[in-house]
Amino acid sequence: MMDLYGNEMCYRFPEALPTDNAYDQSYEVGEILYWPPGHSFVIRYAQNGEVFEMQKLGKMDSGVEIFDGIGDIDVKFELIETTGIDEVKAEEETDDRYYSLNGKAVENPASGIHIKNHKKVIFKK
Repeated sequence: MMDLYGNEMCYRFPEALPTDNAYDQSYEVGEILYWPPGHSFVIRYAQNGEVFEMQKLGKMDSGVEIFDGIGDIDVKFELIETTGIDEVKAEEETDDRYYSLNGKAVENPASGIHIKNHKKVIFKK
């Protein structure tokens, strides 16, 4: 991703992506969006009060400050499916890791479900 203007990380797709909800609006720090005129996937890490055409895709709840001043970098994104969870149960208190839906240890699962000090986490639909 390219570090642009001291407030956004940007990746430009070679061709336009389909949009269904793009319009002129403001943004919040941490928002992930698509900018149709530039075919750009964007993470806003600082605010400048700008209003422009965008389709909002999501938001980083924390950690966005890592991009401030980092320059152009390679970034890997992983999508973790989190819909349809009705119950979360933890068993066997043995370690200090958090678990995501796919069973891999992560510190900040996209689901927002944080269970600490447990060896096994069961997600029920």
